[in-house]
Amino acid sequence: MEELQTANEELESFSYSVSHGLRAPLRQVNGFARILRERMGLQPDPDTSHYLQRIQDAATHMGCLLEGLLDLARLGRQGLHMRLTDLNSVAPKSSRN
Repeated sequence: MEELQTANEELESFSYSVSHGLRAPLRQVNGFARILRERMGLQPDPDTSHYLQRIQDAATHMGCLLEGLLDLARLGRQGLHMRLTDLNSVAPKSSRN
């Protein structure tokens, strides 16, 4: 049980560090894409506009992934409580026979 607690603490620390460390460059990528879009004006080149949209969509997706890492880190701060669980209640119905 102590090894599991230690592993959870290390995972929490890693998740927190990674998510916070990647947020600043992600904001820069998103910000520069926004600036480029604004500088293109009212009649942007369709290909350039498409690529900028893909950059912004990917940055948004990565932001969600980072938020998930932060959520994981927050879960690690909660105490571990062992309990019996009926696996039939948590397994998807489609996988049951």
